[in-house]
Amino acid sequence: MTAQARVCAVTMVRNGGAFLDRWIAYYRQQLGSAALVVVLDGLDQPLPQAPDICVLRLPHRAMARTPGDQLSPADKARRT
Repeated sequence: MTAQARVCAVTMVRNGGAFLDRWIAYYRQQLGSAALVVVLDGLDQPLPQAPDICVLRLPHRAMARTPGDQLSPADKARRT
């Protein structure tokens, strides 16, 4: 008797917009809606237009950016 592997796709997002929609569409096709989990970083984030997936909402906690983050002040200064 063989056991069937169970997998899911999990992502955490803040201000994801169209990228989250693409992620959902891609992994829904690969794994099915029941295998998708989206964690929203912030109660102010809009819910994805996908009522058939699991969505967790967490309060946002502001933190300092890390070096190399595309939005870090150090990177912005280097680009100007």
